Amino acid sequence: MIVIENGDLIEGDATSATEVDFTLHGLDNFVLKQLADGQLAAAKGTIYTADSTDVISSIILVNSGAAHNHVNLYLKPTGGTSRRLIPKDLQLEPGYSLHFDGAKVMILDITGGIVSGVNVSDVAYAATWDGVTGVAPSKNAVYDKMETMAPLNSPALVTPALGTPTSGVLSGCSGYPGLAITAGKTITCTQNITLDEAVAMSSKLTIPGAWTTPAFDAGNFTANGSMTWTVEAADVVTYAYTIMGKVMTVLFSILNATIGGNLNTALQIQIPALKTATKQVFNPIAIRDNNIDTTGVCTIDASGTLLLCKRLDLGNWSAITNGVRVLGQITFEIN
Repeated sequence: MIVIENGDLIEGDATSATEVDFTLHGLDNFVLKQLADGQLAAAKGTIYTADSTDVISSIILVNSGAAHNHVNLYLKPTGGTSRRLIPKDLQLEPGYSLHFDGAKVMILDITGGIVSGVNVSDVAYAATWDGVTGVAPSKNAVYDKMETMAPLNSPALVTPALGTPTSGVLSGCSGYPGLAITAGKTITCTQNITLDEAVAMSSKLTIPGAWTTPAFDAGNFTANGSMTWTVEAADVVTYAYTIMGKVMTVLFSILNATIGGNLNTALQIQIPALKTATKQVFNPIAIRDNNIDTTGVCTIDASGTLLLCKRLDLGNWSAITNGVRVLGQITFEIN
């Protein structure tokens, strides 16, 4: 998410003009909409001008040309200097798309697969590649090699690679004979497993970086003291999280909720997945209080389990029916 003020510019360019399509989506004066679309020029040019306090939630670039394009995106504040938003001259292959949410860049190939940042080569798979150093074989080269390999349940392949089995069958894995997993998530086999069993096992694993939207629960949205914050399912436009290692990012967009009771300073959002923050963190957010759109702050206390949405002056929220808004995101370390 990128918050821009009235008169701020989003700029972009590509190697070749009229080959890279762009679309911008987000909030224009707190209204969800498509903000802009078009094609990047060969020189830096404006692709969106803010006419209010706007929030850009995604920028999508698609290379429709026949060759790769080097693309750039910039933010230029009113009266300021253009600053880059993505890596300089990022290379986008023909047919590939770039997806930018203000925090992370993701590139998809023409099959919809996520492109990693690792160098790959179409040279044949070789035992000299150790998975750490050197240029990795491309997926096509790996597929070619896999077609020549013995089946997964071949004793010659599986048994020597696993070594001496360890104990400790985890709940949910015991349905596969001889398949065990230790508390440290080390998969071991006491006998050969089939490809179907391996696929079934993989379905139980969590994919790092995937976005998760918890089921609606009004109890996830409260207020401090004896103030009340009433949030209905229809008020929750976004409430999602992703976890990479011990880093968690939470997105939230709560519109048209109600504040009552004895007014106080904080609207509270439960950190999903029963996670706990390790350090105090804060981040600017967009809010509407007393029918005024402005900027607030989201804070988390060390050892906290709640996101605290506050006015920038840390004063009390105003009582309102179906009118309060909080929109933003925050990234923090978890235990």
